[in-house]
Amino acid sequence: MNSFGTADNAASMVIGSDLRVEKSSLGWRQLGLSTAGRLKGKRIDELFPAADIRAKTLDVLASGQPLENVLLAVAETHGTRYLSASLTPAAADGPKPRKILLRACELAGELVVDEDSGEILEINDAAAEVLGGTREQWMGRAVWESGILNDAGNRRTSLATLERKRAMHLGRFRLSVERGQQVEIEGALISAEG
Repeated sequence: MNSFGTADNAASMVIGSDLRVEKSSLGWRQLGLSTAGRLKGKRIDELFPAADIRAKTLDVLASGQPLENVLLAVAETHGTRYLSASLTPAAADGPKPRKILLRACELAGELVVDEDSGEILEINDAAAEVLGGTREQWMGRAVWESGILNDAGNRRTSLATLERKRAMHLGRFRLSVERGQQVEIEGALISAEG
């Protein structure tokens, strides 16, 4: 199972009620998705086919309520990258919003964790930097000891959801790192088999 932490690069786009991109920031180029001009007019489910982004966008348009912690998969030839996104309705001049602002940032730090013990089996440099320390300092430590998955009941529920969905966003949470110090990270669980 993989867990990710966020990078600083972010991008945004405006999605119309027809589920097509109306405007986008240049940040999408940094995220490797495309240039701003090429995104305009594309349907949101074309850009992120592996996510249930169409249904989530329609929910926000219908309810007018923002949605946080949306996990978007970007398929590439060498693997899949993950983005953390939020969907916020634009100000409406009627009873329902007609546009949505999607903001996303890449989840870059990666841990490979044993599902039962929570032991870190592999960690990349980006994750070690976010957590503070070196890869060697984090190898073998148990991530289940602190943070959002330290409760066994919550962990079982999350892992059962992961089994069905293959990926789930955890949102922002605090993780104990050293001698009572905590870092705030944003993460997701991604099945190693998925």
